[in-house]
Amino acid sequence: MISILICFLSICLLQKCLSLNYKPFYTTIIKSNKSLSMGLGDLLNKAFANDPNLPPAQNPGLSKAPEPIVVEFLPSKKVIKAYAGQQLSSIAQAAGVEIKYGCKKGTCGTCSVSFNGSIVKTCQTSLPNVAKGSKVTITVPK
Repeated sequence: MISILICFLSICLLQKCLSLNYKPFYTTIIKSNKSLSMGLGDLLNKAFANDPNLPPAQNPGLSKAPEPIVVEFLPSKKVIKAYAGQQLSSIAQAAGVEIKYGCKKGTCGTCSVSFNGSIVKTCQTSLPNVAKGSKVTITVPK
Protein backbone atom coordinates (compact mmCIF):
# COMPACT_ATOMS: atom_id res chain seq x y z
CA MET A 1 0.00 0.00 0.00
CA ILE A 2 2.80 2.41 0.82
CA SER A 3 4.53 1.73 -2.49
CA ILE A 4 1.34 2.61 -4.38
CA LEU A 5 1.10 5.84 -2.42
CA ILE A 6 4.74 6.71 -3.22
CA CYS A 7 4.17 6.04 -6.91
CA PHE A 8 1.04 8.19 -6.88
CA LEU A 9 2.87 11.06 -5.18
CA SER A 10 5.78 10.78 -7.62
CA ILE A 11 3.43 10.99 -10.58
CA CYS A 12 1.66 13.99 -9.08
CA LEU A 13 4.96 15.71 -8.41
CA LEU A 14 6.12 15.03 -11.94
CA GLN A 15 2.91 16.44 -13.40
CA LYS A 16 3.23 19.53 -11.22
CA CYS A 17 6.80 20.11 -12.42
CA LEU A 18 5.73 19.76 -16.03
CA SER A 19 2.82 22.13 -15.59
CA LEU A 20 5.17 24.75 -14.12
CA ASN A 21 7.28 24.67 -17.30
CA TYR A 22 10.11 22.96 -15.54
CA LYS A 23 13.19 22.95 -17.80
CA PRO A 24 15.98 20.55 -17.17
CA PHE A 25 19.49 22.00 -16.84
CA TYR A 26 20.78 20.64 -20.17
CA THR A 27 18.06 22.33 -22.25
CA THR A 28 18.96 25.69 -20.74
CA ILE A 29 22.58 25.23 -21.78
CA ILE A 30 21.69 24.05 -25.28
CA LYS A 31 19.42 27.06 -25.89
CA SER A 32 22.04 29.53 -24.69
CA ASN A 33 24.72 30.85 -27.04
CA LYS A 34 27.46 28.98 -25.23
CA SER A 35 28.23 25.49 -26.41
CA LEU A 36 28.86 22.65 -24.06
CA SER A 37 31.64 20.53 -25.51
CA MET A 38 34.51 18.94 -23.72
CA GLY A 39 36.00 16.52 -26.21
CA LEU A 40 39.60 15.81 -27.05
CA GLY A 41 39.33 18.05 -30.12
CA ASP A 42 38.47 21.06 -27.96
CA LEU A 43 41.41 20.35 -25.73
CA LEU A 44 43.77 20.17 -28.70
CA ASN A 45 42.34 23.35 -30.24
CA LYS A 46 43.05 25.23 -27.05
CA ALA A 47 46.52 23.70 -26.75
CA PHE A 48 47.58 24.70 -30.27
CA ALA A 49 45.81 28.05 -30.45
CA ASN A 50 47.90 31.18 -31.00
CA ASP A 51 48.61 33.34 -28.03
CA PRO A 52 46.39 36.45 -28.45
CA ASN A 53 49.08 38.58 -26.78
CA LEU A 54 51.61 37.90 -29.55
CA PRO A 55 51.85 40.20 -32.60
CA PRO A 56 50.88 38.67 -35.97
CA ALA A 57 53.63 36.91 -37.94
CA GLN A 58 55.39 39.24 -40.35
CA ASN A 59 56.73 36.84 -42.97
CA PRO A 60 56.31 33.18 -42.13
CA GLY A 61 59.01 31.04 -43.66
CA LEU A 62 62.31 32.41 -44.82
CA SER A 63 63.62 35.54 -43.15
CA LYS A 64 64.51 37.04 -46.53
CA ALA A 65 62.37 35.63 -49.31
CA PRO A 66 64.16 35.30 -52.67
CA GLU A 67 63.02 37.59 -55.43
CA PRO A 68 61.63 35.90 -58.54
CA ILE A 69 63.50 36.43 -61.81
CA VAL A 70 61.57 36.99 -65.04
CA VAL A 71 62.69 34.55 -67.74
CA GLU A 72 61.61 34.97 -71.38
CA PHE A 73 61.98 32.20 -73.92
CA LEU A 74 62.44 33.15 -77.55
CA PRO A 75 61.18 32.68 -80.25
CA SER A 76 58.00 31.50 -78.44
CA LYS A 77 57.95 34.67 -76.26
CA LYS A 78 56.78 32.66 -73.25
CA VAL A 79 57.47 34.39 -69.94
CA ILE A 80 57.78 32.71 -66.55
CA LYS A 81 59.04 33.64 -63.10
CA ALA A 82 61.80 31.50 -61.63
CA TYR A 83 64.28 31.62 -58.76
CA ALA A 84 68.06 31.67 -58.71
CA GLY A 85 69.49 28.17 -58.50
CA GLN A 86 66.73 26.45 -60.49
CA GLN A 87 67.86 24.28 -63.40
CA LEU A 88 67.17 25.86 -66.80
CA SER A 89 65.72 22.53 -67.94
CA SER A 90 63.06 22.59 -65.19
CA ILE A 91 62.26 26.25 -65.90
CA ALA A 92 61.77 25.45 -69.60
CA GLN A 93 59.57 22.49 -68.74
CA ALA A 94 57.43 24.63 -66.41
CA ALA A 95 57.03 27.24 -69.16
CA GLY A 96 56.02 24.58 -71.68
CA VAL A 97 59.03 25.22 -73.91
CA GLU A 98 60.30 22.15 -75.73
CA ILE A 99 64.06 21.69 -75.64
CA LYS A 100 65.70 18.64 -77.24
CA TYR A 101 67.93 16.55 -74.99
CA GLY A 102 70.36 13.78 -75.88
CA CYS A 103 72.38 12.60 -72.92
CA LYS A 104 71.23 14.92 -70.09
CA LYS A 105 74.81 14.84 -68.82
CA GLY A 106 76.16 17.84 -70.73
CA THR A 107 78.44 15.93 -73.10
CA CYS A 108 76.45 15.89 -76.36
CA GLY A 109 75.43 19.57 -76.51
CA THR A 110 71.95 18.83 -77.90
CA CYS A 111 70.32 21.04 -75.27
CA SER A 112 72.48 24.11 -75.99
CA VAL A 113 70.61 27.44 -75.89
CA SER A 114 71.56 31.09 -75.93
CA PHE A 115 71.36 32.45 -72.38
CA ASN A 116 71.63 36.27 -72.46
CA GLY A 117 73.92 35.95 -75.49
CA SER A 118 76.09 33.09 -74.15
CA ILE A 119 75.74 29.47 -75.31
CA VAL A 120 74.98 27.17 -72.35
CA LYS A 121 73.82 23.59 -71.89
CA THR A 122 70.34 23.57 -70.39
CA CYS A 123 70.74 20.25 -68.60
CA GLN A 124 73.79 21.47 -66.65
CA THR A 125 73.07 25.17 -66.09
CA SER A 126 71.13 26.74 -63.26
CA LEU A 127 69.68 30.22 -63.16
CA PRO A 128 72.27 32.62 -61.68
CA ASN A 129 71.57 35.54 -59.36
CA VAL A 130 70.82 38.65 -61.39
CA ALA A 131 70.11 42.24 -60.47
CA LYS A 132 66.70 42.89 -58.98
CA GLY A 133 64.10 43.63 -61.63
CA SER A 134 66.25 42.46 -64.55
CA LYS A 135 65.00 40.07 -67.20
CA VAL A 136 66.73 36.95 -68.53
CA THR A 137 66.33 35.93 -72.16
CA ILE A 138 66.81 32.36 -73.38
CA THR A 139 66.79 31.72 -77.11
CA VAL A 140 65.97 28.14 -78.05
CA PRO A 141 67.10 26.99 -81.51
CA LYS A 142 64.43 25.51 -83.78
